[in-house]
Amino acid sequence: MAVMAAAGLYVHNLSSRMARESQRYEKLCRFMSPQVVSEVNRSESLEEFLKAQSCEITVMFADIRGFTTLSEKWPPEHTVETLNEYFALCTRVIYRHSGTVDKFIGDCVMALFGAPISSKDDAHRAVRAALDIQQEMEVWNRQRVAQGREAIRIGIGLNTSVVMAGAMGTRQRLEYTAIGDGVNVASRLCGMTKDFMKPLVFSESTALAIADEFQCLPLGESKLRGRTRTLKVYTLKGQKSWDEDSEPQANGAACS
Repeated sequence: MAVMAAAGLYVHNLSSRMARESQRYEKLCRFMSPQVVSEVNRSESLEEFLKAQSCEITVMFADIRGFTTLSEKWPPEHTVETLNEYFALCTRVIYRHSGTVDKFIGDCVMALFGAPISSKDDAHRAVRAALDIQQEMEVWNRQRVAQGREAIRIGIGLNTSVVMAGAMGTRQRLEYTAIGDGVNVASRLCGMTKDFMKPLVFSESTALAIADEFQCLPLGESKLRGRTRTLKVYTLKGQKSWDEDSEPQANGAACS
């Protein structure tokens, strides 16, 4: 009887541990690619692995241009459908390049390249992901126009900087994220795509990090609100300006 009880307890503990690991895997897969999750799971202590720490990463912000205007004339269900399709597209590409989806903010996607696992090509992967998102957006827009819907235009900002990245929050609500001035800069760069009329802009630190693979084009300097120094802004050579873009439109509608 004692042996049977011990065996039963072992099976119960094993089942409980497997269930916890399965839940942990599913939770991590919500914002990390399967490859990154597999690496995280090799860590003996998940808490230690995900603890907030200082690290250099490349932060991506990608949002829909003129979304407020578009959603104003759309029925709510169409707005939700469009956002879900856009988020799925971005997440798929970000995961493909081993990035981490930090969060969705309205119509914006925030992603991290280099956290929780860093590599020498974090900035490169961020740029490749940005280019892939643009390519998949073109395919998606052709489908949308064929269905009589508006084409969607996006802006992507990238910044490479040292930030604090890790699991933050409370026991009731904990999320993996990054904070720091570098995150704010990436967000502002995303907004600057409107000013420079380019679908992709990035900081000098990102330009320096990717110079061995990509040709970078200086766009000038811009001053961010609350900062005393100006920021040098770049894009990739060959990136068309929006006013040069000949994206098809549905029923003559123009994207803003």
